[in-house]
Amino acid sequence: ANRHFVMQLLHPTSISRSFEVASIKPSRPDEQGIGLRMNLDSLRTTNVPAKMLIEFAYKIQTDNQLLGGPSWINSEKYDIEAKEEPAVSEAIQKLPSELRVDQVRFMVQSLLADRFHIKVHFATKELPIYALVPGKSGSKLTESTAIPPDAPGGDPSKRTKCCGTRQQGNGHMEGEGAGTDFLADVLSKQPEVGRTVINETGLKGRYDFVLNWAPEQPDPMFKGANGGAPGPDTLPPDPSPPSLF
Repeated sequence: ANRHFVMQLLHPTSISRSFEVASIKPSRPDEQGIGLRMNLDSLRTTNVPAKMLIEFAYKIQTDNQLLGGPSWINSEKYDIEAKEEPAVSEAIQKLPSELRVDQVRFMVQSLLADRFHIKVHFATKELPIYALVPGKSGSKLTESTAIPPDAPGGDPSKRTKCCGTRQQGNGHMEGEGAGTDFLADVLSKQPEVGRTVINETGLKGRYDFVLNWAPEQPDPMFKGANGGAPGPDTLPPDPSPPSLF
């Protein structure tokens, strides 16, 4: 479908817009996979390029929504652990789920400005999109067994401490406690899709999932340390996976 797509701006809150402390280190050259996870009181990334941080911070879903920038935002990768003040973390947990994520995005925006010296401005453009919808037989997603951190009662040991996705090579993705908005965002970034994916599932839960598909081409981002040879933690390829679609 072709629609007039405008980047969704975030809703500001009165909560602090910066992390209390952040550790930023270059990733190891032999690091396998990438990860971005939100814990109850922190954000942690593994082997993430600055471009991915920009896309997360400003809710950018596809490459054609981001123009300009130095070449190092694609090539340099970072391990980051950014912690919130205890009072800020407590206030964030009282927000609705979508606003909790937006609050973390605000804090990453400040991190990018303060530590990476990145400046942005906004414009609008018309782009083609895809819509993520349930199949004719309904959703087959597996609801996460972890209890959301803001749910009353229940066993505290079963409360989820983080949510997000991790990719170990192009063609394999794992989700833990992730919502369908998060899934649509990640699908938008796959090279096979090439368009923004809008979440129209109507599903509001958190889900655990594993996706395996046949990539159109190997992704150089996931080369191993030995000239592209797979590392010890690289998952073996599925001999007959379907296409992503």
